[in-house]
Amino acid sequence: MKKKLAVFFPGRRYGVDCPLLYYAESICREKGYDTLLMHYSEYRDKKDMITIEENIRQTLSYVRGRIKEKDLASYDEILFVSKSLGTVSAGWLADALEKEKRVKPGTVRHIFMTPLEQTFPYMRKENCIVISGELDHYLERKKLKKFCKKHKVRWYCFPDVGVWEGV
Repeated sequence: MKKKLAVFFPGRRYGVDCPLLYYAESICREKGYDTLLMHYSEYRDKKDMITIEENIRQTLSYVRGRIKEKDLASYDEILFVSKSLGTVSAGWLADALEKEKRVKPGTVRHIFMTPLEQTFPYMRKENCIVISGELDHYLERKKLKKFCKKHKVRWYCFPDVGVWEGV
């Protein structure tokens, strides 16, 4: 039986306890994945006082330390499920782990939900699915569509989705 790991990366204003990541984690557990939740809520609390770039730097430091807990070489499949700001962290971490030879190339696959433009370098047709809403205000739909088409990345865009009135 294959050993599988799913790692969940929240967004700037969207924690792993919010519906998209919460239910995705439930499904992964049902499918036999071990799960690891990245909780960088201390950075989310400061989100309005710092830039997105600074927030990215802080979360990269956190995820780097947190992933050391796992023996990644023991997993046959690794899935990174990420939302918004977390898409940058997930992409960066997967690349770093391959460079350090902690995972074999192609072992980590991604589900990038509402990615930021800074995620583009990590989006490759062979390793990811991209999900976004038509009304996402951090990354213009046309720009994401153009990138995904050019690089043959699987992209699913949902109409009338992307603005959360409560934030």
